[in-house]
Amino acid sequence: MPKPKEDKKRPGIAIIQGEVSEAQLEEIKQKQWRSVKDVATVVGYSTAWVSYLCKTGRVKAIKPVGGQWRIPESEYKRIIEEGLPPLPREKSAEKAVKELVMKNADITDNPPEKSKLSWPWNLLFKE
Repeated sequence: MPKPKEDKKRPGIAIIQGEVSEAQLEEIKQKQWRSVKDVATVVGYSTAWVSYLCKTGRVKAIKPVGGQWRIPESEYKRIIEEGLPPLPREKSAEKAVKELVMKNADITDNPPEKSKLSWPWNLLFKE
């Protein structure tokens, strides 16, 4: 049976998601990659969290069509050395609580006694 001809226009891996550098893509093509489960086991997080970091671009990885996330070996080594990158918070918890309080004008206009408030409200009203 004759071998099918390779189409030189098509890349070796059809990528549907993710970002990697050209060097990292070469690593993946040479089968030098790790799975989400490998990374999650090493860093002590869930596979769902590592997958989310891949999807948001915090961890450089690609997801081939119909496949699972592939994390290049160089990215895997970086994660082991530096740890997973933190996600930026849109607001601090304190700022979010203050905004919630500001929406409730009754509390801000007539603050109750601090001893009667539960956390986190008691942090906002100083004696």
